[in-house]
Amino acid sequence: MRSSFLFRKEYHEILKTLSAEKRIELTFLIFEYGVYGEVKENISEDIRAIFSLIKDKIDRDCEEYGIF
Repeated sequence: MRSSFLFRKEYHEILKTLSAEKRIELTFLIFEYGVYGEVKENISEDIRAIFSLIKDKIDRDCEEYGIF
């Protein structure tokens, strides 16, 4: 479990383009992964594609900034 992670402005820009339901789904995925390192199984395909890019950035940021 991490105590923090970097939430980039570009994530917000992506979230603004989604419907309210998809925005909530992606927001929870970002925070659950960013803090707990967990990804739930039942993710819609469109959100899974977006999240995979964000997940990679979270991993790189945490490695770069020493957030574990």
